[in-house]
Amino acid sequence: MSMTDVYCRVNRARGLELLSPEDLMSACQLMGPMKLSLRLRKFDSGATVLQLTDHSEEAVVESTAQAVSHLFDCSGSSDQTF
Repeated sequence: MSMTDVYCRVNRARGLELLSPEDLMSACQLMGPMKLSLRLRKFDSGATVLQLTDHSEEAVVESTAQAVSHLFDCSGSSDQTF
């Protein structure tokens, strides 16, 4: 989830006692060392997201490849355009 979305959701839930962007970022940076189920991740593009620690890009790529393969197997043809 993007940090913008995280910030909006946290502050919407808090109501009138809003959390500053700096405090939110500091809290998110502590999640990894505390072995929580979420971690802060920064992509090469500069985008910063909060993601599950058990999220694996390799698993996502593999499941996507299987889904595409299954789609082609079910269609009976690899000439189909989408």
